[in-house]
Order: sequence, then structure tokens, then C-alpha cells
Amino acid sequence: MIDKPTRQVDEKYLDYIRGLECIVCHRRPDPHHLVARGAGGSDYTAIPLCRLHHTEAHTLGKARFGERYGLDVWQCACRCLGDYIGGEDGDR
Repeated sequence: MIDKPTRQVDEKYLDYIRGLECIVCHRRPDPHHLVARGAGGSDYTAIPLCRLHHTEAHTLGKARFGERYGLDVWQCACRCLGDYIGGEDGDR
């Protein structure tokens, strides 16, 4: 039997994502996990989406959502994580 992967949890990172703007409309975001938490998804796959676009992303799926808005959601996740790691906040 294969063990379920341990999910990477980082509340500070999720707070960082909440402090950004929705990548579509620039409203206040919620963290949207590209790999669901229940499936072992890491908090480091979260991108900032407002509630409206968060719901739409779940409805359409990653590929169709990205196509609709001309976004590579994985690239957005990498950019967010890179900005977080490279930030000037000494608490990270």
C-alpha cells in the first residue's frame, strides 16, 4: 500500500497570498490551490483568486480557466512562490 503524501502547510504563505490581488480582476483574493488540499496539495500551489474567480476556476478546471483569461496558472503559482521566497520579510 502506498502512503498518502503529506500535505505541505504554510499559513504564513497563505496569508501572503491573501495580501495580493486576484490575478484576474485585482480584487481581494482567497488562496486557490491548484492541487486540492484533500488530494495532498501543497499550500505552495496556491494562487490569488477573488471568490468569483475562485469558484469559476473550480467549475472550469485549470486548463479552461487559464485559456479563458490567457493565464498559465502554474506559472502564476511559481511566480507567487518565487516572490514570497525572494521577499524582504525576515520572518519567512
